[in-house]
Amino acid sequence: MIFHRFTSSNPRIRFLITGSLLLFSSPLLAQDIGIMGEGMSFLLPVMLVVAVFLLLLWFFISRYRRCPSDKILVIYGKTGKGSANCIHGGAAFVWPVIQDYQYLDLQPMSIDVNLQDALSKQNIRVSVPAQFTVAIGNDANLMRAAAERLLGMPKDAIRALSH
Repeated sequence: MIFHRFTSSNPRIRFLITGSLLLFSSPLLAQDIGIMGEGMSFLLPVMLVVAVFLLLLWFFISRYRRCPSDKILVIYGKTGKGSANCIHGGAAFVWPVIQDYQYLDLQPMSIDVNLQDALSKQNIRVSVPAQFTVAIGNDANLMRAAAERLLGMPKDAIRALSH
């Protein structure tokens, strides 16, 4: 009776109070007020357990990162393995708040280096156009060094380092 007297004028308030009673009160109290049937006393805890399980499952799936074979997954933050944990063609769990990740591309890139007015052995000035193809190796030390120096840089900035 008291429940109906305070909430009968505004249906939104009645909905909010009913929802909070369903979520935060015991199922027996909700039965006494008359907003939950006989079978709901068992169903509410089961629904809460299923909801928590689905929430935890979504959390773990969303933080599991896979790395394709043409990239390096660089996990940085508190990794326990130095400055970064580099994974090539695998997967890892990235802890929220204390870790983050980025991908580093393993595709080879061409860098044009034009050598202007170089002296030959005969003291003749020559201009030599050259093109280098560079890539990051998948050795653990090479991946970590590349992650420390090149992570977050666009390809144009990496090309600019060579000039």
